[in-house]
Amino acid sequence: MRPPLVRCHHRPVAAFARAVLLAVVVGCLLGLAGQTGPDLHPGLRWVVALGVPWLVTAFAAGALLGDRRWGAVAGAVALVVGTIAYYALRVALGGEGLGGEELVLRGGPIVVGWCAAAVVSGAVFGLGGALWRRGGSAAHVAGTALVSGALVGEALLLTQEWSARGARLVLAAELAAGAALPFLLTRRRVLILPALALTVLVALGVAVAEDGVRDALRLTGWNGA
Repeated sequence: MRPPLVRCHHRPVAAFARAVLLAVVVGCLLGLAGQTGPDLHPGLRWVVALGVPWLVTAFAAGALLGDRRWGAVAGAVALVVGTIAYYALRVALGGEGLGGEELVLRGGPIVVGWCAAAVVSGAVFGLGGALWRRGGSAAHVAGTALVSGALVGEALLLTQEWSARGARLVLAAELAAGAALPFLLTRRRVLILPALALTVLVALGVAVAEDGVRDALRLTGWNGA
């Protein structure tokens, strides 16, 4: 039998390898979905324009790993890889707006800006997913409210900016999903009310934070929806 110290030495390495592998796979899928979605159906352009589905993916990565530190790593790496894959595919496929060679020459600040946002938000939501899975009642409520509040907050924010019919339907679905998650994700009924109350606070914080991030990225030349 191996000495305990050897096992302890290898556990972080194995956890890191799993976190990175999961993040790379998820990140590439995010980038691919972001570029090819609108080609499959015009209405999907609004779905892939949302930011919170990316955060939900980071949350899921953290929940799958169930470890706070490595969940945060997986969430951050997933969103960074997804961002890079998204813009790499945009160059390769010649997306709308700033694309191709123009993106290569002028889009550096856009990619860097989104990667910076991806590191912070991915780590937070990856941690939230791990807390939701492995934490106590308070951590479980906080994790639930984090993901549900993000959905609600983004939907309320973008309702003020998106006026197309298809966009309104997508935002209505996002709002409904956010409102339903506290009922679906909490382990016990007694935790639903605290999760709903915290969801409201998280929604307000996410709306303000996302609005600030979107405005900051527009200063780099980003012209997304």
